[in-house]
Amino acid sequence: MNTWNWLSIETARQKTASIGDVVEHLLRATEVDGGTAFLEKIPDVPGRDVSLILSIRSHPPKPGIATTLGQARMLHDLGNIELQAMELAVRTLAQFPEAPPEFRRELAEVAIEEARHFDLCLNALDELGSPWGSWPVHRSLWDMVVDGDLLSRVMIVHRYMEGSGLDAGTRLLEKLSGVKAPLAREVVGTIHREEVGHVSFGSSWFRKIARREGVDPDVYFAKWYPQILKAIPRNERPDYETRRRAGFNEFEIGVIETSFTATNFKMKREGPRPSLSMPGG
Repeated sequence: MNTWNWLSIETARQKTASIGDVVEHLLRATEVDGGTAFLEKIPDVPGRDVSLILSIRSHPPKPGIATTLGQARMLHDLGNIELQAMELAVRTLAQFPEAPPEFRRELAEVAIEEARHFDLCLNALDELGSPWGSWPVHRSLWDMVVDGDLLSRVMIVHRYMEGSGLDAGTRLLEKLSGVKAPLAREVVGTIHREEVGHVSFGSSWFRKIARREGVDPDVYFAKWYPQILKAIPRNERPDYETRRRAGFNEFEIGVIETSFTATNFKMKREGPRPSLSMPGG
């Protein structure tokens, strides 16, 4: 199955069931011919079997997390994030056939694990009586990823987006700790623990790729993290300890802390967002 066909699949269960086929296709052809066969088109938008909203800002109000409906809505939102993470991993594999083979193999494993996370959410939603599609979803993560080089892709997806996801997971677990929600806690807890490994993958390869390109990774991080935060504001309070376990060094922690403290998130929500042009775009 090629990348275009897989990304165009609309049915959620069909997409997770066929994740192994598309990553095998991507890895096998790269080994055979150096990846030239993969310079294939990526659809502008991935397929969906649920209603789509164009902005997170137009999302319906959330029920209280103490209710079963609120827990289902939270897992629905989380599932949408995992779906996009899976798709973005495949997109990177297809758009960077020249990436180091070990990077590609590890990213393929990440894609498969993201699919399993999405399945966890789908199963829990069925059990809670609010199946996938009970609410509309956004496509913000997919749309926010800009074309650029491999280093910028790792920076924005694995160090910024997934790093922010660790912060969000910690806050969700804090909220769930005070309510009767064993299923929701189990799903969120499993995903949060395993996402540390995904971010660690990004941390390690960010430094390897930067040094391969003759770039100081700390200088690059200090330049681009504040700009990404302005263009794609995430206002979850950073969980520095979990970020350390995921490979963020103390210099990066300082950059995050300074940038977060200096950002007026209320203004970012209400005003126009600045554009982001990463290197290689």
